[in-house]
Amino acid sequence: MSPPHFGVKNKFGDTGFIIVVRYGLVEIAEIILQIDITFLMTRDSEDQIPLVIAMNQNNREMVSLLHSKIKIEELDACTQMDIFIGSIASDFYDIASEHFKFKPSLAWTRSKNGDTAVHVLARKSPATISSKRKLNSFKSIMHTGFKKFYRKDTMSTVAHQLVVGIAEALRNFTTNEFLELINIPTRILHDAARAGNINFIIIFLNEFPTLLSELDDRGNSIFHVAVKNRQEETFSYLFEWGGSKDILVKLYNKDNDSLLHLAAKLPAPQHLNRVSGAVLQMQRELIWFKAVEKAMVASPYEARHSTLSLSRIKVEEPPSHSGNGQPPPPKCLTPRELFSKEHGEVLKNAKERMKSMAQTCMPAALLVAAGVFAAIFMLPGAFCATVILVYHKEKTHLLLIFLGVLTIPIVSVFCFIWKDVAGILHNLWWDRSFLMPCRKRMCRSYTC
Repeated sequence: MSPPHFGVKNKFGDTGFIIVVRYGLVEIAEIILQIDITFLMTRDSEDQIPLVIAMNQNNREMVSLLHSKIKIEELDACTQMDIFIGSIASDFYDIASEHFKFKPSLAWTRSKNGDTAVHVLARKSPATISSKRKLNSFKSIMHTGFKKFYRKDTMSTVAHQLVVGIAEALRNFTTNEFLELINIPTRILHDAARAGNINFIIIFLNEFPTLLSELDDRGNSIFHVAVKNRQEETFSYLFEWGGSKDILVKLYNKDNDSLLHLAAKLPAPQHLNRVSGAVLQMQRELIWFKAVEKAMVASPYEARHSTLSLSRIKVEEPPSHSGNGQPPPPKCLTPRELFSKEHGEVLKNAKERMKSMAQTCMPAALLVAAGVFAAIFMLPGAFCATVILVYHKEKTHLLLIFLGVLTIPIVSVFCFIWKDVAGILHNLWWDRSFLMPCRKRMCRSYTC
């Protein structure tokens, strides 16, 4: 196929050069561009240029080739915006930083869907943006032989510098311009809190501290969003604000939920399933509830949803057969009552799982213990007439004795696990059983 044919579109609207870029054929792409550089600006069926396509494919070599052929100053505004947003979306922050330095207004120019680069950065995962502006010199030395890890750390550092540069540039905005930028189409700090992008939040709050009190349309602060989405680092950042946090922890949203009510609610499956198994999920949820409870200054621990609330948490009760047959009025729940109601199924599964584990492990532990002790006392020729161990100097026999002694604490641990499960099944104070760390259970088992 001759180079001109690479500009012909197929039935899907893609040219031959676009297909070459999609498949990452760097050498062929370089040959084509040497003959006709205009292929750089051809667009696919989704109106994307080859450079953005290569970024989406995360093909670093192809991206480097295509970007080296592009002259930023010769691009139109739409193409500049596509490259800038595409580089941020695909974590090519070195390219994004270069374009931002050339034209800072790219950071607040809106794309076709109304987003800006600031919104895209806010929705990034927590590990995307480094906590420091410069790469640690020790890390630089350690990563010299590991390009993949070095590049990842470098990109996160450049991302931090990019966010700082954008935040500093936004100082020149008027109040109305700034609020319009950060609140439309979505609120950037709430997006960052939802994603757990704590370093983005820290950078922007350092530049604009008043954003801490910004609420979304439902009256949620960024910490309400963090608790709802179980973002630990974002919630922990609350404690660094001293007296300001006293106001935030007492805040109720329009659904009349406090931070503690949100912690009491069952999170979305993607947040609950960060740990596997009902036991660990229940323990994690209880730790969250206790942490938020501790953060409440004047704790509304037993505060119920206000009767003036338009949206209340209701307890479903069977219909009454007396009077007019209507069910009794809904009850408002305290955070603990709400936690019990929302996590009932998880608690049930956790109890069943612990009981199943104990039932499985106990017979195995007892069989091992019985077998080892029997091997010690019934080994042929183990004793002579003077009741002295004949094989007391043999290593294999000493190993059996050691294993016999070792089974004592093992059986003790399994017995204690069984005891704990029984306590959970019959104990109304359910949270203590799940909150106790495993190491404490094991240590305490040696004394039982």
